Amino acid sequence: MISDGTRWKGNLILRTLSLLPQESVEMLRGILRDTFAQLNRDEVMALVTAHLEEQITNSRLQILLEKNPSEIGKILAILVDKGLLVSDGKRRGMKYFLSDIFRGNDTQILGFNSVNNDSNSVNSEGNSVNSGELRE
Repeated sequence: MISDGTRWKGNLILRTLSLLPQESVEMLRGILRDTFAQLNRDEVMALVTAHLEEQITNSRLQILLEKNPSEIGKILAILVDKGLLVSDGKRRGMKYFLSDIFRGNDTQILGFNSVNNDSNSVNSEGNSVNSGELRE
């Protein structure tokens, strides 16, 4: 109801925003160029998180994407196969890091690479991009 007691009739459009820092997405887009357009939203989330947190694990990505371990394992394996992530460890202890494609480029472009910098957190709402830019 509107304050004068009348009912409002109309549509409310809410746009979904990505919680990914725009600077990280732009870094990926700049380095990967055409390859970036082929990444889906989950793959971008994995790469951005690996960048911001300096690594990614299956369990961490499960929390961020709300997917089961098998689905996350497939996402990470695809990124390794594409040469975008490298893995270290075995089974549950496996960690993934950005590959050498990103070495030397990320901090120069972004000027940061810290897990604890709240303004650049994966979950920061202050640095967001329209989700329409990322494929489902």
